Amino acid sequence: MTKANLLVVEDEFIIAQNLRNQLTDLGYAVLDVVSSGERAFQSIEKQQPDLVLMDIVLNGPLDGIETASRIRSQYGVPVIYITAFADKELFERAKITEPYGYLLKPFEERELQANIEMSLYKSKMENALKNSEERYRTIADFTYDWEFWLGTDGNFLYVSPSCERITGYPSEEFINDPGLYAGIIHPEDRQVVMELFPEELKEGGAHTVEFRIITKNNEVRWIEHCCQPVFSSEGVWLGRRGSSRDISKRKMAEREKERLIGELQEALARVKQLNGLLPICSACKKIRDDKGYWNQLEVYIRDHSEADFTHSLCPECAKILYPEFFTKEGINENKENHLTENETNG
Repeated sequence: MTKANLLVVEDEFIIAQNLRNQLTDLGYAVLDVVSSGERAFQSIEKQQPDLVLMDIVLNGPLDGIETASRIRSQYGVPVIYITAFADKELFERAKITEPYGYLLKPFEERELQANIEMSLYKSKMENALKNSEERYRTIADFTYDWEFWLGTDGNFLYVSPSCERITGYPSEEFINDPGLYAGIIHPEDRQVVMELFPEELKEGGAHTVEFRIITKNNEVRWIEHCCQPVFSSEGVWLGRRGSSRDISKRKMAEREKERLIGELQEALARVKQLNGLLPICSACKKIRDDKGYWNQLEVYIRDHSEADFTHSLCPECAKILYPEFFTKEGINENKENHLTENETNG
């Protein structure tokens, strides 16, 4: 078992030495014995004791109560008072400093040991709790999503600071005004969300819902909210645990994806219309559409595909329409340019 390191602050030399001997016999390590508050601070900074045994009446400008108060606030070291004075006013002053023990001189060795062991155990438990709370706060306070714990009475017990990044409101406003949460839900989504909340209270597993909120700056954002009831190890209902994530960018991407898919499907639908049987006039080559109207062939194809047209004349049609441009040997070179212009303009 590791020895506890103790500091004795006592201005009477004989009492201080007797106390050192008692503590050593009980198996404790006495790091130092000092007679004033100033020397106590120096010793603590140098040796870092586990516990301080403090006389209330000391030499110097600081008495034991003032010294103990500074030791607790600056160094976090537990203190046991050892004093021959038992008046009420002194005790009330000492109580404010939250000592771990208060021994009246003279005291039994067994009483001294009991106070020391209880103080060391209490200090150990407090440090463990402090470290646990610090780990919890580190995880909870620095999460990217908006985390909260809603108590059984409908009031927020915890709201993570990330809520301000998402909503624009600091966590204190949600804690002080439980109705703020419902107030920022978009009016079109409020009924759906409020109807879901009772189902999240005591029964069922986790529930997930997507809805819009209106931020403090009147910006609309999409939230993915996951919530579930929480219970103690004894099965007592403790309220509701919720997590909200800003999914606005995802929603924008989904809408853009839907728009592109819609345009593609529409384009494919137009192209597919050319795959079936088309009613076409055998004389003028017009095509009848699904509404019964007759359209020029090139107009119909242009409207139902990505194709476009430029007009010209094939050699057979050119001879029929413009015979004067042709001789028995072939095309009249003098009129070739004029024919080319007609082809282009036609």
